[in-house]
Amino acid sequence: ETPSFKTILAHILSTTLKNESKFGFENIRAFSLQGYHTEKKAYICVRT
Repeated sequence: ETPSFKTILAHILSTTLKNESKFGFENIRAFSLQGYHTEKKAYICVRT
């Protein structure tokens, strides 16, 4: 089974931060900062 994007991201962050701090994910929907968009896009907010 292929790991999900969040699982891969969590592994990268835990390796990079070396367990120095806690982090969490939050799913958000927001308008893109560049260009004109009528619909919100899905983003992952990482909190450290």
